[in-house]
Amino acid sequence: MVFISSYRPRVKPMPQDNPTVVSGSVPEMVLTPISATVDTQGGVESPAFFVATVADGGDDSNVGDEDNPFETYEQARDTMRGSSTKLTYIRAGTYNRTAQLSLTSADDNERWEAFPGEAPVIDMGLNTFRLFDVTGNTVAFKGLKIQNQLGTNTDGDGSTIRFTNCDGGIVESCTFDTVWNGIGAFAATNQKILGNTYNDIGWAGSYTNGNCDGWEYAGNSYTNIGISRTGSGQQSWCIAITACKDNKIEYNKADGCHSAFCRHNGLNAGDSTGNIIQHNEILNTCRTNNDYAAIYTLGRTGRGDVTNTTIQFNFIKNVGGVFFPIPWTPEGSPTPASFNFGIYLDDGSSGVTVNGNTVINAGHGQFYIHGGLDNKIVNNAGLMVEGTHASFSDEFFIRYAPDAGGPEGGMTGNVIEKNIMFSVNSSLAAVPYDASTSANKWMFISGVTDDFATLVMRNNIRFENIANHADIDTETSSVDLTEAEGDGLFVDIVNDDFNLAVGDGRTAALAEGWDEINYTKLGLLGYDRNNYL
Repeated sequence: MVFISSYRPRVKPMPQDNPTVVSGSVPEMVLTPISATVDTQGGVESPAFFVATVADGGDDSNVGDEDNPFETYEQARDTMRGSSTKLTYIRAGTYNRTAQLSLTSADDNERWEAFPGEAPVIDMGLNTFRLFDVTGNTVAFKGLKIQNQLGTNTDGDGSTIRFTNCDGGIVESCTFDTVWNGIGAFAATNQKILGNTYNDIGWAGSYTNGNCDGWEYAGNSYTNIGISRTGSGQQSWCIAITACKDNKIEYNKADGCHSAFCRHNGLNAGDSTGNIIQHNEILNTCRTNNDYAAIYTLGRTGRGDVTNTTIQFNFIKNVGGVFFPIPWTPEGSPTPASFNFGIYLDDGSSGVTVNGNTVINAGHGQFYIHGGLDNKIVNNAGLMVEGTHASFSDEFFIRYAPDAGGPEGGMTGNVIEKNIMFSVNSSLAAVPYDASTSANKWMFISGVTDDFATLVMRNNIRFENIANHADIDTETSSVDLTEAEGDGLFVDIVNDDFNLAVGDGRTAALAEGWDEINYTKLGLLGYDRNNYL
């Protein structure tokens, strides 16, 4: 972790339309969702307050206008509380913070925003306090860079911005650099996390824990998430949601994560449902962790904890820590391939639809159903390109096994159909099944016969891999491509063009019902701010 000791932090507020005057003694707040800044020309909204560094004329004895800005966020906050103006611009510069700024119900509808065209920096001085503690209101932040926060705080999530009992807030176009956790929340609904940048994050880009329903995460970029952490078994995520409903996680890009891009789990039956994870570009995850996945769901306490979830149209490449040195091994030694997957439905996750995803080179398998009912793995492309990432001793396209202790009656209602399962080496030649290493199996089944007997498998398209189960012949209507069909199946594997090329292989896939995947709006390419604000 690299720190720049010369940084002198500085904070910045965000604007708001149609401000609502809030008295400080109102017993019940009616939260008003913050509207977007309507400013296509990059101009300055009025009225607004301003904060600047001392070097740029900031002084709390000033009136707080553009020519006479305040010095501290506290002064701007207190002034907005007594005013109908609910926008504060933070001017360029570095602001060193040594204490938390609390925003309560008296601060409803405030916006703290970087002055247009400027990039203020808030430096936390390698301390562990929370920067913004937001409770019982609707607040928005835009364009701020927050850096140099270490460790955790007394509430455990270590977030620089924490929302509690809030509704309708926004964090947009902010940068979180070398902090423990960017955004944390409990019982905060309908928040929008848009267009932010996260780099060198100790624990999580965003972590929500209970009753955080209706969130939207879109257009965010994540690099080096948790990779600077030390210690075996520690976990970190770009986005972690627990016991939350109707979240939408889409059009984000992640490159380099200690554990998962997204961890999604429930605590009790029915408390984590209706979530959608789609159109994300996810590269180089699970670099130093085990028994995880790029996208990971966890049922654990009951078969109905994670339900009615959709995971679709994501692009996942390189899952596992091969050839990545980690702190608890001798310098330069590689992490083992480890037990990691592209998409992992763990511990009874049920009612999950996995559709239209592309997974290339996952450490132990492309997909895994571990317990659970009524899951659908449909129309996904799973590829192992040997030599471009690693040659593992035990690879599967799909692993299927019951979890300990349930569910009663076995794993019923699961469907695996219309998937492309493809294996080539680095020269793009077919890689046949190798009995000596058990590599290149398309299916691995463990558990009792009943768990497998109720599984529906049909219309899958396979190239140069075999099954590892005596009952695999019960699969119906699937096809094994010939070498000629498989060699030309994709347009350009080397350059990540996984559209199907015109030819016999594509014709065979379409005959099995394969639906073409649209890659044109993948990750950040598909993000349009106007769809959210």
